[in-house]
Amino acid sequence: MYGFLFGVYTISEIIFGIIPPEFFMMLSILNNISGLILYAMLSYLSGVLGYYIGKTFSKTSMYHRIREKYLKRYEVKLKTFGSYLVFVGAVTPIPFQQLA
Repeated sequence: MYGFLFGVYTISEIIFGIIPPEFFMMLSILNNISGLILYAMLSYLSGVLGYYIGKTFSKTSMYHRIREKYLKRYEVKLKTFGSYLVFVGAVTPIPFQQLA
């Protein structure tokens, strides 16, 4: 059971982070405190792994095609307001909607 939960949690943290980590932490507290420490470590390691996956992906030709086709028009806004979006996303539970 724990292996499945750890796998779902790790994949969620690496790819999207859609499932809140608090859900998994509450499940681990119900059983034992060592699970909480393990989830905290998995969260940190998943973030680092996700960073390196993104860094590697940004060097591929597929990324450059996606960037030219979809992301180019938002680059100025992202450079201007990107740090604010990261801050708001980190301190609030409000999901972002697509900017049009």
